[in-house]
Amino acid sequence: MASTIDHRNCGRCGFPVRQNADHVKACRWAESAVFHWACWIALLAERDQLTTQQLMRAARKAEA
Repeated sequence: MASTIDHRNCGRCGFPVRQNADHVKACRWAESAVFHWACWIALLAERDQLTTQQLMRAARKAEA
């Protein structure tokens, strides 16, 4: 079964994701999608507030 996901466009907003920009590639089973980092955080925030807070803390530590 062929995947219909476009790996060049963000899975949330649909805009192109540059490979040299901050992005996330999420894989589940045989399919994957790419997201802008900000879209990924927003998607998580819509779904799970605790996970989003933990990811934001980890990102801040990595920047420091």
